[in-house]
Amino acid sequence: MSITKFIIASLILGLSFVSCHKDAPPKATVTVVDNTGAAIVSAKVTVKVGYSNTDPKYANTYVDPNTGLREIVQYTGSSGVANFDFVRPSVLTAYAEYTTEYNGNTIVYTGKGILVLDEGKTFEKTIIVE
Repeated sequence: MSITKFIIASLILGLSFVSCHKDAPPKATVTVVDNTGAAIVSAKVTVKVGYSNTDPKYANTYVDPNTGLREIVQYTGSSGVANFDFVRPSVLTAYAEYTTEYNGNTIVYTGKGILVLDEGKTFEKTIIVE
């Protein structure tokens, strides 16, 4: 009888470890380039849900309801890449912006792309700013 109880307890314990397994959270790597394919350093990359400049229905949407973040902002490094970590799978929009001066004038280059995030995977996206 005690061997049977031991086997049942072992099975229950083993199944609890299997059922508690969670995949790694999704990640995204966004590369920002110009129209020639050159990497853009210090470009601002903003990830938002339902972003719209004019539509107020998106004013209360969040990237992560647990933290209350409406957007996540990263700047590209020397290779033109910004890295993001997320809590759960989702589909988000990433906006890239790069500002420079040319002949005394401020020029803003922009671009956008869709991020499709899945558990345990790193989604890679290249955004061309024009």
